[in-house]
Amino acid sequence: MDIREKYNLLLNYDLDLSMIKAVIELKNECKLNNNYEYFYLSNLLIIDIYINENLLTDALNIAYKNFDDLDPTIYKNIYVSLLERLIYICIQKKNYQSAFRYANEKRLYI
Repeated sequence: MDIREKYNLLLNYDLDLSMIKAVIELKNECKLNNNYEYFYLSNLLIIDIYINENLLTDALNIAYKNFDDLDPTIYKNIYVSLLERLIYICIQKKNYQSAFRYANEKRLYI
């Protein structure tokens, strides 16, 4: 089974903490194969799992790290998805100034 099939299979499950190990394994496999598109998509899945479990600080830490590493010229859709998650997390944490900054960055990017 290739990486794309594994990723699509993970999308069919409920995103909860029991899935985190499978997603991290996929992420590590992506890194070994230099498949950075699915590496970042796996990180988005991890962020979604943490958001669903209300672990916003953990989700924010991963999102910030990806935001720094991600090249928006290559991974346009992933970049926009990451910005949307950053906006959501910042609003949930009542950090409206950061949420506005990311919303503005998304507006300028699109």
